[in-house]
Amino acid sequence: MPIRRARITPAILAALVAGCVATTSAHAAAAATSVHATPASTRAANRAAAITAATALVTRVAPPAGARRDLTEPAGDDGLLAAPPDAPVSRALIDRHALYVIDEPLRRVQRYYAGHRPARARQVQSGSASGPGDPANLNLTWGWAGMPAGIVSRQTVIDMVTLPGGVTGIRVDAQVIYRVPRPADERVPAGVTQVDITRAVPGRTPDLSRTVTSPARVRVIVAMIDRLGIVQPDYIACPVQLAGIPVVTFSFRAAPDGLPLASASEQADVTEPTGACDALTFATGSRAWPSLLGGATFLHRVDRLVHARFQTAGPVPAG
Repeated sequence: MPIRRARITPAILAALVAGCVATTSAHAAAAATSVHATPASTRAANRAAAITAATALVTRVAPPAGARRDLTEPAGDDGLLAAPPDAPVSRALIDRHALYVIDEPLRRVQRYYAGHRPARARQVQSGSASGPGDPANLNLTWGWAGMPAGIVSRQTVIDMVTLPGGVTGIRVDAQVIYRVPRPADERVPAGVTQVDITRAVPGRTPDLSRTVTSPARVRVIVAMIDRLGIVQPDYIACPVQLAGIPVVTFSFRAAPDGLPLASASEQADVTEPTGACDALTFATGSRAWPSLLGGATFLHRVDRLVHARFQTAGPVPAG
């Protein structure tokens, strides 16, 4: 049924639109800031920033005194130094590495890195390869605090392998993931005059619905959708979703009986920070676009706007 009409002043409209950007997810908020730049130029700039960051990190993680730089994989490593022992699965990954050999045993090299970890780095993982015939080895992963503009994550992987003669081979990889901006065409099409909102368990009749026709409210909802940042193109293994969770669906129409120009949907129980597994889906016509972050905050603000309670989770942090 139509919502109760109330006057929305320009100040309220601006506050609602601006408020959507201030999500509690730092990832979503940072992604949203890139929406207004040209995506192609932004992606190129972010990739360039990642190359610069990765090159700097390799240099910043200095080897022990006496280590010799090697341009090729050292002999006797059983292939362990041919590639990093671990790496994020992302199409936006930049990896830069350096190889060294030092006339010191592995344990002494390990102690060196343990005592020379930079203040802004923290150890997030350690491990070793244990295949048949593998020489003694150890790897450390450091995560770095503070993300430059356009960067999603930075980490350094240090792989140490015992080589023939008791010397140690070292591979240092700097792995930086840059932010991929939202596509320029991923927007609610022009001409929307009505937004139908429903909440329903998939396959069942909606238990709550609203039809928004106020031009001011329609503009607010469209603007909030258009300002959300996208989920980054990484491989994510999501857990199995439980059946029976209600989904809130938005249908953007140019006419009351017309086909939707765009649609969006989000789980009603979502909370911030949202991620790849609970992101807001978005499509224009039959085209599905990259999913969007910040859906919990978006639902919370829509509830306030239409005086309803589509979101079933607790309140999201203010912002």
